Amino acid sequence: MSEDDIRNDPEVRRVFLKEARGRLDEMEAILAAGDLPALDSPEYLALRRHAHTLKGLGGSLGYPDLERHAHAVLERLHEAERSRFRTDEGDRELLNGFHALRQDVHAIVKGGKPPAPAAAPEGPSQPPADRPQ
Repeated sequence: MSEDDIRNDPEVRRVFLKEARGRLDEMEAILAAGDLPALDSPEYLALRRHAHTLKGLGGSLGYPDLERHAHAVLERLHEAERSRFRTDEGDRELLNGFHALRQDVHAIVKGGKPPAPAAAPEGPSQPPADRPQ
């Protein structure tokens, strides 16, 4: 089965959407509590884990908007970790990124954006230059 066949398989799509909705619901419950959680809290780690998973699902299944928005959320979380504090602007960007993720999944559910075709490999896979191996 090719990568495009997997991306277009109705069962894979159903499982993906169930997984994405569940992760977004959990993220929403954490964010709806009012203030964003402390950097070392289980809730904060759950936000990071869910964003990371949504980024991977989006990329693997051909939803580049979902991948891009999940990456942006993940970057906001990583920035807060690196600086060891959060800013109002960073929190707003995080919330905006979450809302973009929710809209992406809603568009996928409504059939607004089919998966992008699989790209041909460009050569050996290399980790991003800014990430340690």
